[in-house]
Amino acid sequence: MKLIKRTLSVAICAAMLFGFAACGEKENGTETAQPSAGETTSANQEVSEVLEKSPEQITAEDIYMSNTVDYLLSVYDSIRITCEYADSSIVKYMFLKDGKPFYIEDNRPSESESEIWCWYNGMNFSQNGDRVTVTFSAEELPDVNGEFPYEYMISDNVTGETVEYVGESDGLYEFRVTGADEDIHYVENHFFDKETLAVRKSVCRYDDEELNEIYFDYDTSVEYASLIDGWDGELKKVTVVSEIAGNSGSNVTTKEYSIPTDWEMVPYEYEEVAVYLDKEMTVPYEYPGDGVDCTIYVTNSMG
Repeated sequence: MKLIKRTLSVAICAAMLFGFAACGEKENGTETAQPSAGETTSANQEVSEVLEKSPEQITAEDIYMSNTVDYLLSVYDSIRITCEYADSSIVKYMFLKDGKPFYIEDNRPSESESEIWCWYNGMNFSQNGDRVTVTFSAEELPDVNGEFPYEYMISDNVTGETVEYVGESDGLYEFRVTGADEDIHYVENHFFDKETLAVRKSVCRYDDEELNEIYFDYDTSVEYASLIDGWDGELKKVTVVSEIAGNSGSNVTTKEYSIPTDWEMVPYEYEEVAVYLDKEMTVPYEYPGDGVDCTIYVTNSMG
């Protein structure tokens, strides 16, 4: 999947994830743009015009426009994407809470394993025992548009694709894309709701081998949605002071975050750093407790 540069299923996920990453607002140091009511109305009107076309007239650009996350979440309450592979699967959920996008990814490497990763309000987080932990680099917050999960997202020239209309069955239009890229030959069949043009299924074959199937469902219940219930109550403040030494010397930054009272900020997840609870860096870090405002001191100057 990662090797294919111009396939329609990748482009659909690209459109959806890019739209989703772009429908937030500035929170906790991360800034994205939320579509205005006028933009949503314009998108609805444009999609309505697409739906007036015969299926033979529908283009890849029409499909792209009808399947961005910001558009789909103006029509549906939630999106669920299920990616089925030969020996694993991934289930993804997307919806809005308080007008802000919430993304959940449930990686299932086997039937008995499940690894949950989430994104909300500019934060990466996951369940860790009896707490939710926010995982940030000690140096800086992740850039949503750079660090958002784009493993299926290739953005080059979807509108240049040649889309072949195959036919209609069970209320779905079927389109096929064939071609070759990086010495890989592929055939992809994509199925879209006849009434809305929302994607419902993609079957992707590379070098005559069925590689994966992707299913898209809407207005479904969302597993793990309760993870962000804490944002409905009072929040606590966590200040992170980072002193990071590099080739040009030390750089000290101070950032403040507001998080639910029973969440834990873990600013050392991706860095080889030491973490303390005092400015002198003599008291090693341990979770201060629920509802406790605190300052965390981080340094990579150890020993």
